[in-house]
Amino acid sequence: MHIEATAKARFLRTSGRKARIVADLVRGKGVDEAIALLSFIPKRAAEPIKKVVKSAAANAMSEVGTGRLKAEDLARRGAARTARAPLSSHHNARARSLMRLAPAPARTPH
Repeated sequence: MHIEATAKARFLRTSGRKARIVADLVRGKGVDEAIALLSFIPKRAAEPIKKVVKSAAANAMSEVGTGRLKAEDLARRGAARTARAPLSSHHNARARSLMRLAPAPARTPH
């Protein structure tokens, strides 16, 4: 039995490149292996991605019902991906005036 469930984390406060590095490490791994791996990765993006993996596992269990679902069905494979989100913008002060501001975009992933 093949079960597919999705979960998303949106507007993370980290860059997409850094989140993609962590997502590449767990892509294609089972749920238990991915959670164990994410527990020991010293990256800031590991914790939100671990929450997403756990949420997708819970979504799969609730989609089918816990009575008919076995652990080996849940541990098949996972597809992790990151995409661009809107820019989170703030401003930096510029020279010669307190009123001159320049935008400083901060890129965030989905």
